[in-house]
Amino acid sequence: MNLLQKKSKRYNTSFRRTSVPLARAGSAGELCVSGRRNVAVAQVSHGAADGDMSSPRKCHMRLQVIPAFVLLLGVPTCAVSGEPTGTVALRHHGGSKPTKAAEDTLRKLGVELLKSSNFNTAAHPGILKQSVPAIQDRYRRVVAGDCLVITYDHPVKVRTVGGEVSVFEIVVGLAHPDSADALFTIDDEGRVVAHEKYSGRTAMELRKAVTAP
Repeated sequence: MNLLQKKSKRYNTSFRRTSVPLARAGSAGELCVSGRRNVAVAQVSHGAADGDMSSPRKCHMRLQVIPAFVLLLGVPTCAVSGEPTGTVALRHHGGSKPTKAAEDTLRKLGVELLKSSNFNTAAHPGILKQSVPAIQDRYRRVVAGDCLVITYDHPVKVRTVGGEVSVFEIVVGLAHPDSADALFTIDDEGRVVAHEKYSGRTAMELRKAVTAP
């Protein structure tokens, strides 16, 4: 045997030795490729040997069950989440205490009125040009008379036409007999914020709901 044939035989023998583990990669506990995949193959193979996963399809189904179960657990949270319920206080001279249904209507209309506002003194001071003393004076006069107050136990974010606002209270003036005539909020910093250019239709609907039997 010449030198070339000896080298060829040695290379062939080396190749066969390194290729044997790859050919037997399907056996239980055998690692077929380096890195993270080795661990996965070893775990699946041992599981199959123990009878936990009898086929690749069952293995896949088992892996899919856990995420699906987690998603199902999250459904009730999304289903019950929504607009928070505020406490309704109606200050209306000569009026009786509103029923639960009337409170729900007033709350809904009060929030709708706020959502319809285009400007407020916190975000648009240059447009409204209302001084802090003027805002405070008008607010005091509103809360001293007929008004609707919706109070939350934590700051609530409301998206209005003029932008998102954070409120603890919504205060609606009811001095006019046919329509709500003032709209204020107490923001998350305790400031009195005046709102302007809101829906006239909603303002009239809210005032009508105050005196509804």
